[in-house]
Amino acid sequence: MSLEAYLDEMGFAVAGPFATDTDALAWLATNDPNLAILDYRLGKGTCADIARELNARGIPVIVYSATPRGGDVPPELQAACWLEKPVPRSALLKVVMELLPGGVPQERRTAST
Repeated sequence: MSLEAYLDEMGFAVAGPFATDTDALAWLATNDPNLAILDYRLGKGTCADIARELNARGIPVIVYSATPRGGDVPPELQAACWLEKPVPRSALLKVVMELLPGGVPQERRTAST
């Protein structure tokens, strides 16, 4: 929850967190985030289905996870920026700013987590 509070303090509108891929995909059915921060492991699976949907829409993806990036990373996550927890908030913010279209929060851009 502290990640969401931090991003909110930095001026981002935050959707989530979503505990399952089903919840996240249901939200994505009617919403378009500017960027997504995903944990690799979700409940009973991974975030691969969410990443596939985001990739199809051209939405930047950051994997922010305690799971190390391994050789078995699904194709949907090959191009994602992968930050292994713990990561200083300043480092995460730097990556968000680099990947976010326009570079800075404007009109409370939406980052889904």
